[in-house]
Amino acid sequence: MSNNRSGAAENLSRIQTLTDDLAQELGRSVEVDTPSFEVVCASAQIGAIDERRISSIIHRSPPPEPVPWILSHGVRTAIRPVRLPANPDFEMLPRVCFPVRRAGKLCAYLWLFDEPRMSDGEISRVEEFIDPLAGLFAHDDGLDERARLLDGLATDILRGAEDAVLRAQRGGYLPDDGRLGIHVIRLGEMLDDAPAGRLQRELSRLHRSRSFLVSVDSGMLTVVERSRSETDTAKVLDEVRRAAIISGVKVEAVGSAGVTEAGRARGILRRARFMSEVAALPGMTSPELSWEGAGAWRMLLGWELNETTVHTLSDDATRLLLAGERSYWSTVLAYLDNARNATLTAGELFIHRATLHYRLERAREIIGAEALEDGWRANSLQVALRLHAALAGAGKREIRL
Repeated sequence: MSNNRSGAAENLSRIQTLTDDLAQELGRSVEVDTPSFEVVCASAQIGAIDERRISSIIHRSPPPEPVPWILSHGVRTAIRPVRLPANPDFEMLPRVCFPVRRAGKLCAYLWLFDEPRMSDGEISRVEEFIDPLAGLFAHDDGLDERARLLDGLATDILRGAEDAVLRAQRGGYLPDDGRLGIHVIRLGEMLDDAPAGRLQRELSRLHRSRSFLVSVDSGMLTVVERSRSETDTAKVLDEVRRAAIISGVKVEAVGSAGVTEAGRARGILRRARFMSEVAALPGMTSPELSWEGAGAWRMLLGWELNETTVHTLSDDATRLLLAGERSYWSTVLAYLDNARNATLTAGELFIHRATLHYRLERAREIIGAEALEDGWRANSLQVALRLHAALAGAGKREIRL
């Protein structure tokens, strides 16, 4: 393990000691977060508690949903304590946020519950802790260098360098256990590269939970992680979302794929990129899609996601779409998605079974009775219609392909 990481671990221990001392003195729970709201350390529970605090204790990272509301109170630019009122929508009690700055640069937030309301004396006492606390974030000065290091390691792994994973583990940049996974995150349109650079820098901070690698290129963020469970992966993606919010970057879609062998990472990266492309289509229910859960979307790997592909895949889809009646093709798609189960299809479309059978008979007249029964022909029709629905923004249903 590197000296930098050992020094950072020592600093984390000192931050924890300061946090515990302050909590005991004031009789209130104390939490220290990074600028992207990842928990650095938290005191033992004392006094008031809410759902956000519980999440921080259990998962070491709070959910990203309240972040825009928190930022709306100006905490990111503040130099003095900021009082946040209670927010029932997020099940949050009132808080006081103390920005922790070092040489004017934001390096952390210190949080205390404001219930009962903190006195001026208590606030002044907390402010006396800020400078000593800020001094322990000196390792933030090396974030640009660390970002380049993580980018280089991620690039080596994605190119299939067999020793890259081992080098990342030995340096403490990847955990020693778990399955290797790749996430390609498509970022919203940006006027320049500055927001993406801020995001990469923010994600290069030392992580209190499981570490991961980050690379940014051409409007896409690539994350390399080692995950023991879906919970591990969810924490990583939540951290990316929080960092994106505070960096002024929109996450448009996420594509993921698991790696069974380090040397195959290049091919897995292609899968993850394709999944992010599919997830970004306007008709997709969720902006996240994994290769393992993509079903027949996998069949389109290497194809252009456009209407030309729709018609190339299935002549039946072409005839059905040219008929001009949306209810016919959307009903056929729902019918095939539900494995030809009429009851499930009628329920999903909120129509009577008689209406369903009428639409299916009309579709059979257009494309032939065998089109919905023949294995490969029906599969091609299903994939083509699903792509058409996703391109048109008309497929806002759970994807079962």
